[in-house]
Amino acid sequence: RTSRPGMSCAMLRASTLVALVPCVWSAESASSSLRGFGNSSSQMVRSAETKPLSTPEQYLGQLTWNGQTSHTACGEDVYEIPGTLFGRIKHMDGKDDSNFCPTDKAVAWASGSVGLRKNLQDCCGKDAKQCLCNIAKNVGLLDSSSNLFTGAGEYSFIAFDGVVGAKMVGADNAVVSPTWANLAEVLPTTYEWVFSSMTLTPEAKAKLQDEESCGLASTMQTLQDISGQYELGTSGAFDHVFDTYMSPACNATSCPCKGVGDNGDRCDALCQDDYCDDAAVELFCGDGGAEACDPSQFLCKRTDGSEVGYVRAYLQMFLDCNAVFQGNGCSQGSKENGTCVEEFIVLPNPDIQNQLQQDSAAIQVLVSDMPGHCIPDN
Repeated sequence: RTSRPGMSCAMLRASTLVALVPCVWSAESASSSLRGFGNSSSQMVRSAETKPLSTPEQYLGQLTWNGQTSHTACGEDVYEIPGTLFGRIKHMDGKDDSNFCPTDKAVAWASGSVGLRKNLQDCCGKDAKQCLCNIAKNVGLLDSSSNLFTGAGEYSFIAFDGVVGAKMVGADNAVVSPTWANLAEVLPTTYEWVFSSMTLTPEAKAKLQDEESCGLASTMQTLQDISGQYELGTSGAFDHVFDTYMSPACNATSCPCKGVGDNGDRCDALCQDDYCDDAAVELFCGDGGAEACDPSQFLCKRTDGSEVGYVRAYLQMFLDCNAVFQGNGCSQGSKENGTCVEEFIVLPNPDIQNQLQQDSAAIQVLVSDMPGHCIPDN
């Protein structure tokens, strides 16, 4: 984990597009029945066959093809996408473009095959901005007022290989369904990333890895129970947690995550320009500060039960579990009623260039000037 890397968006595009364009647009990459993979007139011919999209390049080719208003025939397409293919939209702000997610985040979020298929369907016959808006809705990046959580600017799509519950050989992509239960296991693995600039005390290091004193199963069960009391896709559970439990940087006049003295930013007020830097990390260190950091006093079991509030704040600040995060493995809907759009996290937060060099990912610019507000039509 580092502060903002200096690699610019322009540099990233220059280095990736050279490698990607031949894969995405070459007529030799796939059969002509796969519209989006060739430049011959044969790709306009209607094919009744299921279209296999088994590689990151193939998926990006199809997504780019679908995201054009003149290409409406894709509404009848049926896609075969393996469970080992994942993807995500990436806001390229020119400041922190080196990894799948900003580098203050220990993990990156992604859609699996069901979500990827829905993206293709929701982009069919749309222009690029409407396509991106619909994808943003699918993955929970639109707030209740249809504003993009990540703001205006340039957006790319990253497609990559991964295996749920395991690491890819050479790629280090461990993919996990972000349920509350799974997060109990995931969160301790993120301490090395988040606290990399802090000096943890020996006592803190030992306690953070001690299952009896710092196991998170009961904390995540509490968060799951609270989530079950509120409508999915709303901030009700998030509000309940901080109305009930202590959270970072609270004092007599301010408690940002609770919405007191935060200018409406809630936990985001603890970070700078949407980036949770070392000053934000240090809020979990206690009186010892960065030189003698002890996060265990906040994240491990406490006699007052307030670890629930601190853990929920940590999840938002460093794992990007925003206010409408459901904790059921779905970016929207639920598995119980058959409406789940599955979401996943990949950890640690992958470096884009490393993934490209290993041929385990591909990236394509979707929109260069996306507004911060859009109305989805899916």
